[in-house]
Amino acid sequence: MEELIDADILVPEHAEVENAVGALVGKGIKRAEVLIRPASLMSPDKDFLVFAPGSRLKFETYSKALETATEIGKKLVEGYMRDCRLSGNQVEISIEKKTVSPDGWNHPPMETNLLIVGVGMRELHV
Repeated sequence: MEELIDADILVPEHAEVENAVGALVGKGIKRAEVLIRPASLMSPDKDFLVFAPGSRLKFETYSKALETATEIGKKLVEGYMRDCRLSGNQVEISIEKKTVSPDGWNHPPMETNLLIVGVGMRELHV
């Protein structure tokens, strides 16, 4: 390997044990992005599109689109955490919402970006 990448490779003593411990107590991190836009800028107060990984949905109101987009993002993160065998108080989910609207825009946002991030940490029992 040293010849292949032209570098000195140092492996710490007990590296195989450290990797196993890291896998047992490590973190799981998942982020999901969901986008909301009006279906038409000509009628920006009705019909909103939600774009999420693997889906595109349409809702009559912005509030329903936002509610569903948040639920979808949380479910994606929670599903990933379950696959990592993390749940409940082992997982912390945060939601960041950014909206875009021009000055003087008196309608729901032209665009809403939701970033849902889940961080899971296994508890170490010593």
